[in-house]
Amino acid sequence: MPPHAVAPGLPFRLSDVRSGGETVTVVLPYAAFDLVAKNPLVDETTHYFPLKRANSSKQYTLGRVYLQEAYLSIDYERGGSNVPVML
Repeated sequence: MPPHAVAPGLPFRLSDVRSGGETVTVVLPYAAFDLVAKNPLVDETTHYFPLKRANSSKQYTLGRVYLQEAYLSIDYERGGSNVPVML
């Protein structure tokens, strides 16, 4: 892939709606969703897409793929957190 090309990915927006803050668009590469299940979970190695239906249309959860592509930091003194996607 040429250096100026962008790998295809799944974009989504994050924001803090409570404070009316800015939004940020995060793009996770498709390759991050190509997970592999192995024994003892399955008899034969199987590729799968990690997707789970939410319990309601108002429920949003950041899952395994996002947390594997991100760096989580917590500021206990100020009571804040940060979860940017690593580039």
